Amino acid sequence: MSTDDVVILSAARTPLGKIKGALASLTAVQLGTIALQKALERSGFGPEAVD
Repeated sequence: MSTDDVVILSAARTPLGKIKGALASLTAVQLGTIALQKALERSGFGPEAVD
């Protein structure tokens, strides 16, 4: 495999919320970060495995 290949090992989705609900104060970046952290947890790899 080339070092330029991208491999997705796991996935997680961002939560759905209501307008002005509990998630309203979170930015898209914050929600995405949470989803990526959970996907990484589920994959069994540590953060050092991500480039």
